[in-house]
Amino acid sequence: MIDTVVNLLSEKIEPDELGNQISVLTKKPIFATISSVTQSEYFKAATIALKPQYKIAGVFFADYNNEKYVEIDGCKHEIYRTYRDGDYMELYVTERIGVIDG
Repeated sequence: MIDTVVNLLSEKIEPDELGNQISVLTKKPIFATISSVTQSEYFKAATIALKPQYKIAGVFFADYNNEKYVEIDGCKHEIYRTYRDGDYMELYVTERIGVIDG
């Protein structure tokens, strides 16, 4: 059951009015289901110094464009692993503090 909206976050570098290169954040809302990661996933990720937070399932393949970040309830998370299952994707995320502003 797809039960929530999350924002896929895209980041691109553009010049500001002074010509400085700045990061511009774009949000794309999508429907998904959020759940906890399995114990196995948690310990596998821990071996590479990650602390997984959530599995985001039910993401339509056409909606995902290799974004590196996702916003859940106003908190930004880094996507560290993806899995494609037919027309849908699973995104595995870890919370990151200070990754991007927006």
